[in-house]
Amino acid sequence: MKHLYKNIIGVMFITIFCISGIYSQEWRMTGVPLSTTWGERIYPEYVHQEYPRPAMKRDEWKNLNGLWQFEMANLGDELPHGIDLSGQILVPFPWESALSGIRQQFDSNRAWYRRTFRIPEEWNGKQIILHFGAVDWEAKVFVNGKHAGIHKGGYDAFYFDITAYLDEDKTDQELIVKVYDPSNTEPIAAGKQNRTKFDNPAGYSYTPSSGIWQTVWLEPVSSSHIDDYRVISDIDKEIITLTINTVNHLPNHVLEVVVKDNGNVINSATGQPNKQLKLSISDPKLWSPDSPFLYDMDIFLRDEDNEIIDQIHAYFGMRKISLVKEAGIQMIQLNNETI
Repeated sequence: MKHLYKNIIGVMFITIFCISGIYSQEWRMTGVPLSTTWGERIYPEYVHQEYPRPAMKRDEWKNLNGLWQFEMANLGDELPHGIDLSGQILVPFPWESALSGIRQQFDSNRAWYRRTFRIPEEWNGKQIILHFGAVDWEAKVFVNGKHAGIHKGGYDAFYFDITAYLDEDKTDQELIVKVYDPSNTEPIAAGKQNRTKFDNPAGYSYTPSSGIWQTVWLEPVSSSHIDDYRVISDIDKEIITLTINTVNHLPNHVLEVVVKDNGNVINSATGQPNKQLKLSISDPKLWSPDSPFLYDMDIFLRDEDNEIIDQIHAYFGMRKISLVKEAGIQMIQLNNETI
């Protein structure tokens, strides 16, 4: 009975470990110079699982954060298409960070990232958009061995339509990213990053933050879809001016905007894509640091049969910042009150 009890406990331990701890076994923080309670509680399968673009949210998306294959790269390397890389990294943490599991600098300033992903069956017939929250500094993106695009700039989000590069005959699609980050060794926007501060960050500068450092994710959209929007508020006239830009819309496509206050509809309007649309916001609740109120907004793109082609959830605030002269002194006003 004693041996049987030990065997049962052993099987239970192995099962639990395989289900919930396999990722933790493959990854650990490396060379931690300063740890926190939150850093010590990180599990690779749960890293930054929240929707990464709350100001323009869609219901369908797929998070690609987690463990990726990884290794240093050199100028002129061949694309490792279909080839496993020698190491791994926890995305989205810079390779110089302890949380990445790497915490190294590379003389080449280059590295390969590689992983596979699957497209949900319910996304069939949709265009698939691959989003990067930020990659420092240059990112060359390849899908199934084909060059999908390149982006330069370490601080802004970017995306590629990868539909044409997906292989319908394969379940697993391959994604490779080659990153180059010269940091302060070349005249790029590097901020306070300095390669000489890796072991001793001090003063005004700190170690570089190279590689993928914001969420990577997939999103399905229709051929005609909402691309972005802009809201300008006018608290004096109690209106907002809204411009919603779309991709591949047809002449008979219509936009519908619904504004809500804590779930209650306060106004709605329809208009044309890529043109200004005005909505009145009676007795608006003004945004301020003391009362940072935001209105919710649903935006629909509809076809000639009033069917929804695309839908996003958004928000906006009503505020006004201005300059006025008082007693000959230039003063700043927030919502018509001097601060």
